[in-house]
Amino acid sequence: MFDYQKEGQNLREGDTRPYVPLEVIREDRISFPSSGRNLSVKLADAEDFLAFISGAVNVINIKAWSIFMRWNAVNVGLEAGTLEVTREEDRYSLTVAEVFSEEISIDTSAFEAGSGAQHNGMVK
Repeated sequence: MFDYQKEGQNLREGDTRPYVPLEVIREDRISFPSSGRNLSVKLADAEDFLAFISGAVNVINIKAWSIFMRWNAVNVGLEAGTLEVTREEDRYSLTVAEVFSEEISIDTSAFEAGSGAQHNGMVK
């Protein structure tokens, strides 16, 4: 579960609604800009995704990015206002918000790719 703090209150993943349905990422309909290209959130190399998401969320202890970790990181950034999503037809694009007031951190040390284990996260 992702625990994070927003405006002085602690929230849990179940307390917030996802902004990007998992199906959008699973069906490869969402991308992000990287080095002048638009890369798929689902198919991008872990290093490319980490470089992008680190602009919105301070991520620590990431060894592998499953589709569920990518989905959670995107939704945490959207909830915190550090990521923005735009929709064109059935495609979505992510961008790092210009201004954000909070520092966000995700600790995923308990997550093992493919293990099916729950993952822990924390946003400060």
